Amino acid sequence: MWSTLSVDTTATAPWWYVAALAGGFTILGGLITLAGGYLSDRRKAEREDTQRWDRDIREASARFLVECVKVQEYYLPDGPRPARLSPTGDEVELTVASVYQTYYELTLIAPKPTRNCAYNLMVATNTIANLGLVGVTPDQGKRSAASEAFHLRRQEFTKSARTVIDHRNRQNSATV
Repeated sequence: MWSTLSVDTTATAPWWYVAALAGGFTILGGLITLAGGYLSDRRKAEREDTQRWDRDIREASARFLVECVKVQEYYLPDGPRPARLSPTGDEVELTVASVYQTYYELTLIAPKPTRNCAYNLMVATNTIANLGLVGVTPDQGKRSAASEAFHLRRQEFTKSARTVIDHRNRQNSATV
């Protein structure tokens, strides 16, 4: 009796059973590794896309802001303008055109609140350029109103751009 029980409990498995079991677990391990790598790569790609997108928004916002400030400094300088800074027709057109160009570039990539603030800043910048193109020194009331509007719109635009980028950075750091 004991010998029959020992033969029944210690019987060896067929030779292919061990190979099939090992191969099955190898394939299962490979599939788990593949799924984990896919999920990790997808998260990494999303994070890199967001960082690239934020960099593009930041660079376009900075270019737009620089061009707007150039127009403001060109037409409403804080002090008397040196003769070498007197704008020529070509310089005027290039400066105002660069504001429009950078604005349109920004509208392609920025979210709606930032686009709206950029539009308001562009309008304020255009108002300053129109004051400078009249050929007559604008009275102090128009100068100060245009300057105040410009500075207010510039602050709104800067705050909006920073809010968008900071919000995305906080979202990314929470998901990492």
